[in-house]
Amino acid sequence: MRGSLVLCDSAQQDTGSGKVHILGAGWSITGPSVPPMAVVAFLRVPWEAVDSVQSFAIRLLDDSDKPVMMAGGNGKPVQFAGRLTLGDADKEAESMARSVDVNTTFVINVSPLPLEPGHMYRWIFEVNDEELDSASFAVRASVVNTDL
Repeated sequence: MRGSLVLCDSAQQDTGSGKVHILGAGWSITGPSVPPMAVVAFLRVPWEAVDSVQSFAIRLLDDSDKPVMMAGGNGKPVQFAGRLTLGDADKEAESMARSVDVNTTFVINVSPLPLEPGHMYRWIFEVNDEELDSASFAVRASVVNTDL
C-alpha cells in the first residue's frame, strides 16, 4: 500500500470519476495569517487488499510532533479519521487491470487554523497505524513594520 499527500489552496473531488481538481498545489510556506487550505490524500491499494477494511487518519502535528488541538479549548486534535474498504474485487478482472493498484482519494478542505507564526507543522497520512506520507509546512513569523 502506498500513499501521498499534497497541500493546496483548495480541492474538489469528482465522485463520478474519482479524479481530484486541485488549485494552488505544492506550497510549503504560508501566513503569518493562515488562510483556508486543502489536504489531498492519494492511496494506492493492491488488488489483494481491496476487500479488506483499512483504518486511516490524516492528522496535523506541530514542530514537536505533538497533535495540534482545535481552537476553542475542546481538547480534540485536528484530525480526520475513518475506515474504508474499496468494495468487492472483481474476480473476473482481466490480468492487465489486476496488475495496476486500485486508487482512492480523500479531499479535506480546512477552514483557517489559528496556527502559531514562526513554527513548522506537518500533516501525516496513516493507514492501519503505519505512516505512509507526510507534508510539512511553515507559518511565517509575524511581519514587523520598521518604517514607522
